[in-house]
Amino acid sequence: MALDAADERRKAEHDRDAWVAWHTAAMVRAKQMPSLARLAGRDKAKPLKGEELAKRKAEHEEMVRRMGKVKRGR
Repeated sequence: MALDAADERRKAEHDRDAWVAWHTAAMVRAKQMPSLARLAGRDKAKPLKGEELAKRKAEHEEMVRRMGKVKRGR
């Protein structure tokens, strides 16, 4: 059990390090630095409209419906 946890932690650290390395290299090549808010993912999402909004609502309703089936099936 402890070895499994250590292995998971090692994999998570590797994934984090790979993400940092990839993004660092990408920023070195960038002509313009993105804002810190955008880089940190703090930008507000654009409001959805029309067809895209309807599509997302339908997807959400389908997920909720499926989750309800899973909960009742236990």
